[in-house]
Amino acid sequence: MNLMDEVDMTARAEFVPEMPLALDAPPQTQFRVRRWLYLISYDIGVGSNAAGGGAAEDAAANRRRNRIAKILLGYGERVQRSVFECVLTNAQYGKLRQRLERWVNLQQDSVRYYNLGPATQPHVQIVGWGSQTTLPDVFIV
Repeated sequence: MNLMDEVDMTARAEFVPEMPLALDAPPQTQFRVRRWLYLISYDIGVGSNAAGGGAAEDAAANRRRNRIAKILLGYGERVQRSVFECVLTNAQYGKLRQRLERWVNLQQDSVRYYNLGPATQPHVQIVGWGSQTTLPDVFIV
């Protein structure tokens, strides 16, 4: 018996499952996507060519800083001023790097990516103010 047998035949044309059904797969492999916990930090306008810059250079550095922060906010949670925790699949990580690296000035800026391992294991210990990034139970890919 398949799932369509349980649905009223008049509604068959309108029935669209929200997620693909892998009923034959073992439970431990159904819809399993590997996610990694990344720590990403950035520092803008501090490289060898950044010293002695005028107002125009400062404004350009501020635009890059704001744009990079906005991109990172779309992928993760800000845990410090220029540090983000992101839970990403390999595809999301690749796309994030492409988006960020369009804005990075290679002579003045620094973006560091730290892979902290599988997102299913706790890796962060906090002393003082702050809370652990909440990892969702379900990711829709």
